[in-house]
Amino acid sequence: MTASFARTFEHGAQPANRAESLLSTTALHFTIISPVSDEAEPQLPKVLSVLDRLTEQELIQLNHVIVQRIRLMQQIRAHGEMINLRIGQRVHFTNSAGEVIRGTVARHNRKSVTVVTGDGHQWRVSPRFLKADDANDRR
Repeated sequence: MTASFARTFEHGAQPANRAESLLSTTALHFTIISPVSDEAEPQLPKVLSVLDRLTEQELIQLNHVIVQRIRLMQQIRAHGEMINLRIGQRVHFTNSAGEVIRGTVARHNRKSVTVVTGDGHQWRVSPRFLKADDANDRR
């Protein structure tokens, strides 16, 4: 089960191996491909029943697919948060000591944003912790 796993089920083709076949019989492929399920019933019991029938190698392959999906979802979330932050924009955040740090967005990194403070310090901060400074907030 590789990247073709999602394409196989999205297009309705036949499963390529036993693990994909077992997953397709439980309609779980929709929850693996899409975070939203149209069904009202919980999917976790179905997933657990399928896991009991998988071999160690199939479980390892499934784990890789799940990890890739989680990483993709995290990247999509970080990108969505970064879209609202522009280079040169004034922002602030609270550091681990509880101090409010103010600075300017200098760069978008893969998972974080580089913020440069007035005294030249650089901070790599997750975009979820940054708040845009209002014109009235600048001190």
